[in-house]
Amino acid sequence: MNDSIAQLSDVGAEFYGRGWMFATGGNLSASDGTTGVMTASGGHKGRLGADDFLTWQLGSPLPSAPRQSAEAAVHVAL
Repeated sequence: MNDSIAQLSDVGAEFYGRGWMFATGGNLSASDGTTGVMTASGGHKGRLGADDFLTWQLGSPLPSAPRQSAEAAVHVAL
C-alpha cells in the first residue's frame, strides 16, 4: 500500500493546489481489494506523509491511530 499512500499524497497536493480540497477538509482513500488506506482526520492535504494515513485489512476494524475521520465508514463501505 506504500504506492497508494504515495499516489494519494500526490493527489492531495494536486487537489489542494487547485483549490479543490482545503487544508484539512475532505478525505482520500484507496483499496486493492484486500487492504485499504485512507487519510486520517486533520491531515493537511497539501503536505501528506505516511503518518497521515490509516491502513487496514478489509473486513477488519479500522485502527484507532491515527484518528479516523467522521467519514471513515463511508470510505470502508465503498
